[in-house]
Amino acid sequence: MMLNYLAGMMSSRIAKLTNEFVTDLYREDKETLQEYIDMLEKDPVARACCDLKALRLQSAIGDYEHENKQYQEWIRKNFENIEGSFRGVVGQLGSAMPLGFAVAEIICAPIRGEWRLKELNVLDPRRVTFAGKVGQITHVVYLNNKGEKIHIPYYKCIHIVNGLVTNFDSRRAYGSAESKRAMNYYKLKQIVLTEMSVAAKNNATGIIVGKVKGSESVQLVDARGNAMTGLDGKPTYIPATQALSYQLQNIENSSIVVTDKENDIFPLKIDSGESFWTNALQYIDGKTMLSYGVPQLVFNEGSSAFGNSSLSQGHRSILDSNIESLILQIRDQLIEKVVRPLLWHNYGEKNSFGSFAYQQSSDPAVANARVSTLISAIASQIFSSTDPDIVNKLREDLDLPPLSEDEVISMRQQKDQQKLLAELQNELQMQQTIMQQQQPEAGATDPNQQYP
Repeated sequence: MMLNYLAGMMSSRIAKLTNEFVTDLYREDKETLQEYIDMLEKDPVARACCDLKALRLQSAIGDYEHENKQYQEWIRKNFENIEGSFRGVVGQLGSAMPLGFAVAEIICAPIRGEWRLKELNVLDPRRVTFAGKVGQITHVVYLNNKGEKIHIPYYKCIHIVNGLVTNFDSRRAYGSAESKRAMNYYKLKQIVLTEMSVAAKNNATGIIVGKVKGSESVQLVDARGNAMTGLDGKPTYIPATQALSYQLQNIENSSIVVTDKENDIFPLKIDSGESFWTNALQYIDGKTMLSYGVPQLVFNEGSSAFGNSSLSQGHRSILDSNIESLILQIRDQLIEKVVRPLLWHNYGEKNSFGSFAYQQSSDPAVANARVSTLISAIASQIFSSTDPDIVNKLREDLDLPPLSEDEVISMRQQKDQQKLLAELQNELQMQQTIMQQQQPEAGATDPNQQYP
């Protein structure tokens, strides 16, 4: 049955791109990308969260795999021989998490009669906008150093977007920046740190208090100690409280204060509220980490007196889940926009274009427990010691290289021989059992025997 009533699109993917003409699409966030970048440069917590996720992204992307080993090695060489580092490019694409989006231009070139991947050029997001029509992005618009707008076809770019919940309208192109959620806490932190520095100074030196008789007056003198006179030529007098105030206002730049012996000057100690500042900063840092999707125990492992390594491992799993959507986007776009065209132009159309393996993080304690379990299963003959998949899993947990292809073939042949030998032994044992059952017992008589 043809589902004609479901055919065709009646809505547009991006509401602002509704006509047939190419239209520019701009960010709608109040903050600029430069403000987000400045925050990442200044705030250590925000920077640590973003660097951690970018590094995890690099290690989690895995290697390219294809059932055809010739294609696999050829594509891997393409990524290995690009200008710069492939994993470095993946880490830079991780800027989509704090900034909302990331774009890399795909550059290919003919090399020795083959089309090869030359470079993946990650573009400065501050210079990038998008354009499109009828709900589709058609171009990446890049503002070069000369102020010229360069329109790059969208199919020639890898475009990564952060956020799964609110990516509607222009956010489908610019994503949802994690730094937008952290910005308010960053601004609050600047206020708290400023006030805390004032409180620290007051706690160290105290507030200087001067006591004088309010009814007394003193003669006003200049910097050299000469008496100052008014327009009438008479000496000028000011209240004693005002004279002492002038000296105390400049106490940070002076080492002495001269006053009458009847006056009293002393520091007033006040409570600086140490616990308040500590709790306030912990709260702000915790909310900053939450804004970037990083659980607090990722950085605080082992701080608890009771130990929290297992809980921290769970938090690392949450961190992996947080970046998994970006890994899938990068992997899918690399296959669709890089691997597929390269294989098609050099080897013809294919039904399969391979994939990038996803490397999950593993805690050493978990890996050790898995090794012990596998060894026990082998000893109990649940698994065979000649199974190359089991052996490779053990070698992976022990941080050893996997078996070579020849070793795998040899081990599979050995496993098949052992399996055949076991089947022959079982068959021989069954035949012996049947023969024993058919052989009459000693002293038994034939029931059909005729007696005289």
